[in-house]
Amino acid sequence: MSGTVASAWAHSNVTIRFSRSFIALLGCDENLDVMTCMKKQSIQDIQYAAKTVSRLAEVEHYYSILFHPWFDNDFIKARTFDEAIQAAPKIKILMGINNQEAIPWGK
Repeated sequence: MSGTVASAWAHSNVTIRFSRSFIALLGCDENLDVMTCMKKQSIQDIQYAAKTVSRLAEVEHYYSILFHPWFDNDFIKARTFDEAIQAAPKIKILMGINNQEAIPWGK
């Protein structure tokens, strides 16, 4: 339910750095087809890489969202938000709201 590429926090280069660390931990950093390589990983390997990257972020005192949408014209086939909207497949969606989603950042 959380955020979109239009969210203010989604325009940070931090996601690139943490994503590269995640990909390297999975051994996919030397692979030309990163997505295919990542799909071959076990759930345990993905969980280990995610926990390790989360610990790295904590050491750097970075407590925000590590992975978020990013315009790279690879995973998201667009270079701008408007392009993404136009290119997005037209599908039915389920939407909702909640009142405690960001509770870890609450006062």
